[in-house]
Amino acid sequence: MRKLLDLLGLAMRGIWRQKLRAFMAMGAIAVAIFSIALIVGNAVANREQMIQTMESMFDPALLQIKTPASDESGERPLRAHLEMRDLTALKDIPGISRVEPIISLAVTLKSGRVTWEGDAIAAMPTLLKTLPFRISSGRALGPAEDECLLTQESAKALFTGSAVGQPVRVNGRLMKVVGIFDLYRTVLRFDCLLPLGAGRTIGQMNYPTTIYIRAVNEAAMPQVRRAVNAFVAGEFGEPFIRTMVRADTDANEKSLRSFQRGRSR
Repeated sequence: MRKLLDLLGLAMRGIWRQKLRAFMAMGAIAVAIFSIALIVGNAVANREQMIQTMESMFDPALLQIKTPASDESGERPLRAHLEMRDLTALKDIPGISRVEPIISLAVTLKSGRVTWEGDAIAAMPTLLKTLPFRISSGRALGPAEDECLLTQESAKALFTGSAVGQPVRVNGRLMKVVGIFDLYRTVLRFDCLLPLGAGRTIGQMNYPTTIYIRAVNEAAMPQVRRAVNAFVAGEFGEPFIRTMVRADTDANEKSLRSFQRGRSR
């Protein structure tokens, strides 16, 4: 015990004689501890963000069919694009609860002298029941063809106050903003939601660029996926199943579950 006290006293005298060096050493230790804590905290935050991103992309009851493009081998599809008649065929597949056509188009939104260049999708009002959108103010689209919804970002850029009820020109066509929506848990990114008829007119397109398919539940998805793949193979050719039908694969699902398990530990 006596030796320990002597060593402690010797150490304190040494620190007192070299005050600047001791101060710098303690500062370096504090900075090192702070840096380690910052790195660990940043890693945890990045992990959480990655989990949220994967969860937002993962919807086990949703399939997406896109307009076909040439296969990697250069092979062309049997048909050039999706058609409205495909909706009827897909609705007849057992296990499917909803089939929604979408037309994607580039738009210029204008309010007074303010313009906003962005993307829009045109769809039926029931799309909100198929994809996870959330109306933050106003209401959803009705049967009228002169109504539209805006995102929070585009609405703030175009209007100083509330955008709901305000007129806006979409590619020159006068429309009324009836609601503001948030892109909640979806990988879709666009600025304006239009009625399907208005999208056809504005985009001069009579066929859907995308069809969303919702299964009755997650358990029905494997059967639905096989049936949709068979439909695509018959209508567009076998090579285009992978490029046209986008769904969360078993590997993506396994990765998400692994992340979730890691987070719960």
